Amino acid sequence: MDFKSFLIGFLLAVAVFLLVGAGGNESSKYQIRDESNSSSATIIDTETGIAKKIHKGRVVETYNFNAE
Repeated sequence: MDFKSFLIGFLLAVAVFLLVGAGGNESSKYQIRDESNSSSATIIDTETGIAKKIHKGRVVETYNFNAE
């Protein structure tokens, strides 16, 4: 790889990073909680209030925080 290709790749990565960060102050729809001591994570849909616990790529539990 020559220096010119490296520089173009680096500048492209910086541009993508800046574009992703320029999304504004909007709240994201999903929040992800990673459990570092196991291979599971929880994904929360902040609009519907539904959370899904995922273990090794499979949904193992579903919670509904808006249930009445």
